[in-house]
Amino acid sequence: MEVLFWRGADVPKSLEPAASLTLDCGVEGGDEVHPTCSAPLDEKTFLLPVYEALGSFLQIGSACQTSIYAIDTETMTIRWHAKPIGGWVHTIRYVAALDVIVAFGRHQHDDDQKRDTFGYVVALDPATGSERRMETISHGVQGSPVEYGGLSRIADDFVVVVVFDDGSTCAVELTHFLEHGFPREGERLVVSRPQLGEVSNVQEIAVTGQTVIATVGHWSEHRSLYFTFP
Repeated sequence: MEVLFWRGADVPKSLEPAASLTLDCGVEGGDEVHPTCSAPLDEKTFLLPVYEALGSFLQIGSACQTSIYAIDTETMTIRWHAKPIGGWVHTIRYVAALDVIVAFGRHQHDDDQKRDTFGYVVALDPATGSERRMETISHGVQGSPVEYGGLSRIADDFVVVVVFDDGSTCAVELTHFLEHGFPREGERLVVSRPQLGEVSNVQEIAVTGQTVIATVGHWSEHRSLYFTFP
């Protein structure tokens, strides 16, 4: 995969990029490689998670992974390349107040015994890309798949928010997450459970502050609702 960079003043003058960078697929025999999201790290560096896989269909286990790069925008060189993470990273963010990178993703293991689909949250050191914390969320253990995972800001604090398909929500301050992970009862995350109505499931999620905005569907009927987490 080739990453191209144009400086703002150069774009009207030339179609040729000011700099470029080639990223190879890290999966043995893999032929699928593409970025999934990006975020600024500092004024001269951006974060780029790149999905790598063997084939374009949905992959499981070791046949897919995400590599996260910190790339210098001036020289288009790699500052660091984090150890690959299984599955698909869909959201990444640098939190300057705590000097940490937080990424959200999903993955699936499958063998002759059972299928294990799970979401995960990983915290990385912004200077080196080394892993500070990794927490997984098993859909089977939780009884419902993860529908949303992201960071929310409440006053001066950042909160890790996970919302499941049934609307149950786990929210924990980022400082607590970095030290202790998610609050759990056994392997299950401790959640709050809003009332969504009869046999409803969450279709779309947005989070702002302490409020979850959800589109809830049941057959052909859909409605929007709001609820707050503790």
